[in-house]
Amino acid sequence: MLKLPDKCQRCDMMESSKHLFLDCPFAQTVWHLSPLGLNMSMLQSEDFLDCWNSIDKDLGSLDPSGNSVQMVVFLLWRLWKNRNDMIFNQNTRSESQTVAKGLEDFNEHQSTSINPLLTTHKVSKINPPLDIGDFELSSGLSRIGRRLFLKEI
Repeated sequence: MLKLPDKCQRCDMMESSKHLFLDCPFAQTVWHLSPLGLNMSMLQSEDFLDCWNSIDKDLGSLDPSGNSVQMVVFLLWRLWKNRNDMIFNQNTRSESQTVAKGLEDFNEHQSTSINPLLTTHKVSKINPPLDIGDFELSSGLSRIGRRLFLKEI
Protein backbone atom coordinates (compact mmCIF):
# COMPACT_ATOMS: atom_id res chain seq x y z
CA MET A 1 0.00 0.00 0.00
CA LEU A 2 1.24 3.47 -0.91
CA LYS A 3 1.93 5.70 2.08
CA LEU A 4 1.35 9.37 1.35
CA PRO A 5 3.16 12.03 3.35
CA ASP A 6 1.35 13.72 6.23
CA LYS A 7 3.31 16.90 5.75
CA CYS A 8 3.42 19.33 2.87
CA GLN A 9 6.39 18.58 0.64
CA ARG A 10 6.99 22.30 0.09
CA CYS A 11 6.85 23.79 3.60
CA ASP A 12 6.75 20.83 6.02
CA MET A 13 3.42 21.89 7.60
CA MET A 14 0.63 19.37 8.13
CA GLU A 15 -1.07 18.82 4.79
CA SER A 16 -4.80 19.30 4.40
CA SER A 17 -6.95 20.41 1.50
CA LYS A 18 -7.05 23.93 2.86
CA HIS A 19 -3.30 24.00 3.38
CA LEU A 20 -2.49 22.61 -0.08
CA PHE A 21 -4.83 24.92 -1.98
CA LEU A 22 -4.91 28.08 0.13
CA ASP A 23 -2.53 28.29 3.12
CA CYS A 24 0.77 26.93 1.85
CA PRO A 25 3.16 29.80 1.02
CA PHE A 26 3.56 28.26 -2.45
CA ALA A 27 -0.22 28.36 -3.04
CA GLN A 28 -0.50 31.89 -1.65
CA THR A 29 2.14 33.06 -4.13
CA VAL A 30 0.30 31.30 -6.98
CA TRP A 31 -2.91 33.16 -6.06
CA HIS A 32 -1.09 36.46 -5.77
CA LEU A 33 0.67 36.01 -9.15
CA SER A 34 -2.53 34.97 -10.93
CA PRO A 35 -4.46 37.56 -12.97
CA LEU A 36 -7.00 37.53 -10.14
CA GLY A 37 -4.39 38.68 -7.60
CA LEU A 38 -6.20 36.91 -4.77
CA ASN A 39 -5.19 37.10 -1.13
CA MET A 40 -6.39 33.75 0.22
CA SER A 41 -5.01 34.44 3.69
CA MET A 42 -8.12 36.60 4.25
CA LEU A 43 -10.31 33.48 4.37
CA GLN A 44 -11.17 32.80 7.99
CA SER A 45 -12.59 29.29 7.98
CA GLU A 46 -10.43 26.23 8.63
CA ASP A 47 -12.67 24.16 6.35
CA PHE A 48 -11.74 24.10 2.66
CA LEU A 49 -15.36 23.67 1.53
CA ASP A 50 -16.42 26.77 3.48
CA CYS A 51 -13.56 28.69 1.88
CA TRP A 52 -14.52 27.41 -1.57
CA ASN A 53 -18.13 28.51 -1.05
CA SER A 54 -16.93 31.96 -0.04
CA ILE A 55 -14.63 32.24 -3.07
CA ASP A 56 -17.37 31.02 -5.40
CA LYS A 57 -19.94 33.43 -3.97
CA ASP A 58 -17.63 36.46 -3.95
CA LEU A 59 -16.14 35.93 -7.40
CA GLY A 60 -19.52 34.91 -8.82
CA SER A 61 -21.04 38.21 -7.73
CA LEU A 62 -18.07 40.24 -9.05
CA ASP A 63 -17.85 38.37 -12.36
CA PRO A 64 -21.24 37.10 -13.62
CA SER A 65 -19.53 35.56 -16.67
CA GLY A 66 -18.07 32.88 -14.41
CA ASN A 67 -14.60 33.29 -15.90
CA SER A 68 -13.00 34.15 -12.57
CA VAL A 69 -14.48 31.09 -10.87
CA GLN A 70 -13.34 28.92 -13.77
CA MET A 71 -9.83 30.36 -13.53
CA VAL A 72 -9.76 29.51 -9.82
CA VAL A 73 -10.76 25.93 -10.61
CA PHE A 74 -7.97 25.55 -13.17
CA LEU A 75 -5.42 26.98 -10.72
CA LEU A 76 -6.67 24.59 -8.01
CA TRP A 77 -6.26 21.75 -10.51
CA ARG A 78 -2.69 22.82 -11.25
CA LEU A 79 -1.83 23.05 -7.54
CA TRP A 80 -3.14 19.48 -7.14
CA LYS A 81 -1.27 18.17 -10.20
CA ASN A 82 1.95 19.88 -9.10
CA ARG A 83 1.67 18.34 -5.65
CA ASN A 84 1.21 14.86 -7.11
CA ASP A 85 3.97 15.32 -9.67
CA MET A 86 6.32 16.35 -6.87
CA ILE A 87 5.40 13.36 -4.66
CA PHE A 88 5.26 10.65 -7.32
CA ASN A 89 7.79 11.87 -9.92
CA GLN A 90 10.04 14.22 -7.91
CA ASN A 91 9.26 17.02 -10.39
CA THR A 92 8.88 20.53 -9.06
CA ARG A 93 7.53 23.65 -10.72
CA SER A 94 7.75 27.26 -9.67
CA GLU A 95 4.80 29.40 -8.72
CA SER A 96 4.99 31.29 -12.02
CA GLN A 97 5.10 28.01 -13.98
CA THR A 98 2.03 26.86 -12.06
CA VAL A 99 0.13 30.04 -12.90
CA ALA A 100 1.20 29.86 -16.55
CA LYS A 101 0.06 26.24 -16.88
CA GLY A 102 -3.25 26.98 -15.11
CA LEU A 103 -3.88 29.89 -17.49
CA GLU A 104 -2.98 27.71 -20.45
CA ASP A 105 -5.57 25.14 -19.28
CA PHE A 106 -8.14 27.91 -18.72
CA ASN A 107 -7.54 29.41 -22.19
CA GLU A 108 -7.74 26.01 -23.84
CA HIS A 109 -11.05 25.38 -22.09
CA GLN A 110 -12.34 28.80 -23.12
CA SER A 111 -11.40 28.23 -26.75
CA THR A 112 -13.08 24.81 -26.92
CA SER A 113 -16.13 25.36 -24.71
CA ILE A 114 -18.18 27.32 -27.24
CA ASN A 115 -19.72 24.68 -29.46
CA PRO A 116 -22.88 25.56 -31.43
CA LEU A 117 -24.20 22.04 -30.90
CA LEU A 118 -23.91 22.42 -27.14
CA THR A 119 -24.99 26.00 -26.53
CA THR A 120 -28.64 25.34 -25.69
CA HIS A 121 -29.89 22.25 -23.89
CA LYS A 122 -33.00 21.56 -21.92
CA VAL A 123 -31.87 20.23 -18.55
CA SER A 124 -33.24 19.34 -15.16
CA LYS A 125 -31.69 18.35 -11.88
CA ILE A 126 -31.15 14.68 -11.19
CA ASN A 127 -33.04 13.66 -8.07
CA PRO A 128 -33.66 17.24 -6.95
CA PRO A 129 -34.36 17.77 -3.25
CA LEU A 130 -37.17 20.13 -4.26
CA ASP A 131 -39.22 20.15 -7.45
CA ILE A 132 -37.59 23.07 -9.23
CA GLY A 133 -38.81 22.07 -12.67
CA ASP A 134 -36.99 22.39 -15.96
CA PHE A 135 -34.80 25.29 -16.93
CA GLU A 136 -32.83 26.36 -19.96
CA LEU A 137 -29.04 26.51 -19.79
CA SER A 138 -27.68 28.63 -22.63
CA SER A 139 -24.21 29.46 -23.91
CA GLY A 140 -21.48 28.91 -21.26
CA LEU A 141 -22.95 25.42 -20.66
CA SER A 142 -21.98 25.33 -16.99
CA ARG A 143 -19.84 27.10 -14.46
CA ILE A 144 -16.96 24.83 -13.61
CA GLY A 145 -16.74 24.14 -9.91
CA ARG A 146 -20.45 24.55 -9.31
CA ARG A 147 -22.25 21.52 -7.98
CA LEU A 148 -24.87 21.20 -10.68
CA PHE A 149 -25.72 17.68 -11.67
CA LEU A 150 -27.51 17.94 -14.99
CA LYS A 151 -28.96 15.62 -17.53
CA GLU A 152 -30.48 16.23 -20.93
CA ILE A 153 -34.20 15.65 -21.31
